Amino acid sequence: MLSRLLSQLRSARARRKITAPSKNGEAALDNPHSRIEALREHLRHRPEDVESWFNLGAFLQKEGEIAEAFACFDSALRLEPEHFNATVSAASLASSLRLNARSLQLYEQAIALEPSREGQIRS
Repeated sequence: MLSRLLSQLRSARARRKITAPSKNGEAALDNPHSRIEALREHLRHRPEDVESWFNLGAFLQKEGEIAEAFACFDSALRLEPEHFNATVSAASLASSLRLNARSLQLYEQAIALEPSREGQIRS
């Protein structure tokens, strides 16, 4: 069941829409709270899943849970220090949390990872 839910999450990321529950009675992933809980459950069993940490952070950020979202992006970066999107997301949230030194460090790291995107990162 969990693998099917995660598969739906991955598909939805591309489509930006999650389908209704199946006939098997699986939980609906049509709201952010369901998505968040599905990712948390998945991470309890697979804490090494970088993309799930990133996705959980993104959903939490959308829900306004800035500190928890930052912690998720930070977890993703501990597992994969060169994850560009997690780096940029963490930098932005660090700034929101007034962690200025950490924010600057992360922005510099993002520029080092993707120098061609420096203008985009700085804007």
